Amino acid sequence: MHLFNKIKIINLKKLKIISILAYSFLFGSIRAVIMYPDMLYFWYVCALAGGILLVIKNRAITNRKYKSKIIFFDIFLIITSDILYFNINLPFFIKDVFFTIAIVIYFSIYFKLLFAHKLMNIEQSLV
Repeated sequence: MHLFNKIKIINLKKLKIISILAYSFLFGSIRAVIMYPDMLYFWYVCALAGGILLVIKNRAITNRKYKSKIIFFDIFLIITSDILYFNINLPFFIKDVFFTIAIVIYFSIYFKLLFAHKLMNIEQSLV
């Protein structure tokens, strides 16, 4: 964990970019493993990169009230996506609709908090 202690995100723009990259790599790779199983190792590397970026993003959140909630819902979405895509026998389109609805609801709440400067201290995010 020493590497993650040295990485500091000091402004809102960097946190926004890392958030978008983390979610794109992580959830995109979970979905793509089903669609393109021939590229399995590539999707594992993308999921690993997304997970590392997710840890960096969660460590950058300084507001303790929201930090635990966001970490909980990140873990909940990862587990839900794994169960939905790998264990439930539904058509792929219906799985995508359910997961897209969940992601849109979560992202709208997360980015609303991010842009309202509630996830980082005001002094840190204005630097």
